[in-house]
Amino acid sequence: PSDEYLIRVGDSMMTVVDFKRAFELAKTAYPHNALKDPIILKTLQFRLLSQLTEEVMLIERAKEMNISVSNAEVEEAIAEIKKDYPEGVFEETLLEQAVSYPAWKKGMKIRLLKEKVIAKELEEHVTITAGDISNYIENQNKYEGSEDDSETALKEGAEDINERIIKHLRRKKSEEAYQT
Repeated sequence: PSDEYLIRVGDSMMTVVDFKRAFELAKTAYPHNALKDPIILKTLQFRLLSQLTEEVMLIERAKEMNISVSNAEVEEAIAEIKKDYPEGVFEETLLEQAVSYPAWKKGMKIRLLKEKVIAKELEEHVTITAGDISNYIENQNKYEGSEDDSETALKEGAEDINERIIKHLRRKKSEEAYQT
């Protein structure tokens, strides 16, 4: 049957039809010739299956934690992205990539949900040590040059920089924990 589920986690599921629709959309990102290669096709299917499995697990975990994303939050995030595009260019970009606006908007909602789950489940439990901060600063100085960093420090203040570093490290450690 067309409503047969392919992935199910708790009450959340992805049907075979949902997967086929997502697969057709995913194929538009590849050159037609590449899709004739069965290895590329299987790899694409596997990646998509992994991504959709993760999404279903995420949606179910968000339900368990009473986390949701409102339409207003989605619209606010979309407005933030659109402001970087000239009038009409954003929609044109979606059309060029063969992505419908409703599908893109649904993806945006899932990304926002993921961020909330990560923040609640992982970021709150991440510990940032003084050693983490000093290692981060040392690595940044190697790549960016210490003169620029000291000028930035004078302009922004050490507290602001430390706060940004802690936020960055917390996110990085959370993303690493999320993979697990």
